[in-house]
Amino acid sequence: MRRSSLARPLTAAVAAVLISGALVGCTGFSIDGSCTPTISSGDGSSTVTATGKVSTDPNVDFPTPLIVHAPQRSVVIAGDGNRVEAGDAVSVDYSIWLGSDGTKLGSSYSADPSYLIADESVLALGDSLTCATVGSRVALATTAAAVYGVGGLSAQGIADDETLIYVIDIESSYLGKANGFNQIPQDGMPTVVTAVDGTPGISVLAKSLPSETRVETVKAGGGAVVADGDTALLHVRNWAWAADDSVTLGGTDSWSKHIPGTQVITKDAAEPLSSVVGATVGSQLLVVVPAADGSGTATIWVVDVLGITAHAG
Repeated sequence: MRRSSLARPLTAAVAAVLISGALVGCTGFSIDGSCTPTISSGDGSSTVTATGKVSTDPNVDFPTPLIVHAPQRSVVIAGDGNRVEAGDAVSVDYSIWLGSDGTKLGSSYSADPSYLIADESVLALGDSLTCATVGSRVALATTAAAVYGVGGLSAQGIADDETLIYVIDIESSYLGKANGFNQIPQDGMPTVVTAVDGTPGISVLAKSLPSETRVETVKAGGGAVVADGDTALLHVRNWAWAADDSVTLGGTDSWSKHIPGTQVITKDAAEPLSSVVGATVGSQLLVVVPAADGSGTATIWVVDVLGITAHAG
């Protein structure tokens, strides 16, 4: 990496914010079915080289200072897997570099893969994935604000217009939301309503709280069956259902962060995970758990089964 005399070290804490904070864009499709990325290649992103095998921390080089005023994205290595479409959940590894002097700010390769939604919910980072193929390595040259929002890195001393370079390896892609067929609702269960992007909400009429755990398949997916011991990629949201029929959003909400997560699914796990055993990929499950502590507050869970990332055994 060619470095200027402006190189400055960043603390591990700053690197951690950059890696985790990026996980908090739209794409166009032509009539003939081809895919047009929202973020185009540019003079900045096209100068980035990243050698080494995809899925391993690459050797990155670019001329410094590299300065861009809007996001640019170039494909460094083209994979031969499925094309990533807007709204897909994507497993990635990536490293981050400072465009001004080539300082490496952090890398995710030593940890488990990160999962992003390939759309504008994660700003330029998500937009950079659409239209690429699984197995690809892409270079994203972007302003800090285009990934972290205005003022998002001010506490780390990084200005909104500072250029960041991402080198992103696309490991795999999954559903971004349940896509199964709607099923007939069960009597006495809450109603699930979903936004266009798949974010679920809950409607509860005046009903008595459940005395036992109940599970309803809201959408029946057509994918593989989740077996006991599999690791599944899930989007999960929960609510507290009080005796007065009020509903309050709970503390588990992958939708607000736009980051689905993986869980080992076993029949002996606590709800709602145990109910995922036997579900099919693409399904949406509604699980209602009665209050176990006498508080009179039940728990409502909505689980979208997006994929199986590892099979038991």
